[in-house]
Amino acid sequence: MSTQSTSKLGDDLHDIELPASDQPVLTMSGLAGPKLTPRQIIRFYSPDEWEIFIREWVTALKKDYWQIKRHSGAGDRGLDVIGLVTAQGLRGEWDCYQCKHYAEPLFPGDAFAEMAKIMLGVAEDAFTYPRSYFFVAPMGAGMSLERMISDPKELKDKFLEKLSDIKSPINSWKSDRIAKVLKIAKDADYSIFESAQLDDIVDEHRGTPYFNARFGGVLNERPPTAPIPTGLQTAETGYIEQLLKVYKEKSGNPEMTLESVKLAVWYREHLNRQRTSFFSAESLRTFARDNVPAGTYDSLKDEVYEGVVEVEQDDSHVDGISRLNKVLSAASAMKVDENALIIVWRQLDRKGICHQLANENRLTWCQEGTQ
Repeated sequence: MSTQSTSKLGDDLHDIELPASDQPVLTMSGLAGPKLTPRQIIRFYSPDEWEIFIREWVTALKKDYWQIKRHSGAGDRGLDVIGLVTAQGLRGEWDCYQCKHYAEPLFPGDAFAEMAKIMLGVAEDAFTYPRSYFFVAPMGAGMSLERMISDPKELKDKFLEKLSDIKSPINSWKSDRIAKVLKIAKDADYSIFESAQLDDIVDEHRGTPYFNARFGGVLNERPPTAPIPTGLQTAETGYIEQLLKVYKEKSGNPEMTLESVKLAVWYREHLNRQRTSFFSAESLRTFARDNVPAGTYDSLKDEVYEGVVEVEQDDSHVDGISRLNKVLSAASAMKVDENALIIVWRQLDRKGICHQLANENRLTWCQEGTQ
């Protein structure tokens, strides 16, 4: 079982997005897209890539998941991708997505082997019986398996028959394991087993930030930036503190406060312009979160940083306002070619990203020791 590292989405849901190691970055060439259809591209996936793709798809299902995890490797007990409903994890309600990247449709024997693993895990108290269980394969379920899934009684009868078939691969298991499976299988709910259709998966995957990075396409239109909040927000703390140091240094008044900044026309208007650019960049960050993989915005921010850091670290600046102005000018003039977000970013976003970087203390306007 692989260790999962996921990121938070929303205030009351956890670990819905992809682990950082799986996050792609959407580039301009990615938007152009390959000539193959999604179905054709998927045929070339490795089993690991298929599981990552399915995990992406599950994030689009809008189910009541607290966490989505991908398992892989020996000892995973047949749990490839799982959706956990509560913090109780596998001890509470959960759904299973069994991923099979085969060149042919799934046969009943493929399903029976996985069903046996799940029931053995329940019998050995590794987890509770799943709320739902999806077989997910590029070619789908074959006709015979699809018919059984549509008739839970037939699925149960055929599965129990296979457990007693000495020629069944399942019966290569030790007899005590078969007995454990039978104990669960006799009274199990077979209506939980379903098969997912590739066309539906691809259509639903379009609603994720990962689709364009995989298959190419066109970004959604970016909405207008909302008016900046009247009061200072918690998210502004870092860069506002840095600006206040700049204002203290420029005015020669180490006692200057934000209230006094608002009373002086030049400082008030300067602060409003910086806040406007900051919230413009924040709107781009929000757009990116909903439309492209998380790594895409981070990559853009890193590119802006690399484009201005030498200007920021130049020791020829006479004061903080000089450093700030030259960094903002450098950001406005820099050329960015590859990142797909340049299609929708605005001039103010460039300056706003500099303030985001200042929020993270990656850029500093006043030399240490100044007010």
